[in-house]
Amino acid sequence: MRVARQVINESTQQLPRCVVFRVSEARRALPYISRAVTDIQLAFKTAKRCRAALKRNLSIEEKVGFEQMRDKALMQLNRAIDECDSVGANVVDMGKGTVRFESKTQGKLVSLVWRLGEPTNNVWLDITD
Repeated sequence: MRVARQVINESTQQLPRCVVFRVSEARRALPYISRAVTDIQLAFKTAKRCRAALKRNLSIEEKVGFEQMRDKALMQLNRAIDECDSVGANVVDMGKGTVRFESKTQGKLVSLVWRLGEPTNNVWLDITD
């Protein structure tokens, strides 16, 4: 099972689409993205805890339980990453909940970076479309 996306999409052998957001579009996408990133961070931490637990000496029942929990978390993780990918937001750090939006402002290509826990309204106020 995949945990993170590779640069080349394995199923189609194509590069993922690159979306260039207006600053206002990235702002509008943040409430939706924040829910997906919350799911990413939770699933990532759960999978990481299960992986650590599976390194211990466990009974068969405990091992099966942690494997099932890990697999469920990895499926949730992939689903949430797909949600971000579908709108063009790039997940930068799953543990910290960091995403990047490619944007163009004043003719320059820039990255707008947002981290889970930061406000979703009125971000990037000093940057104009």
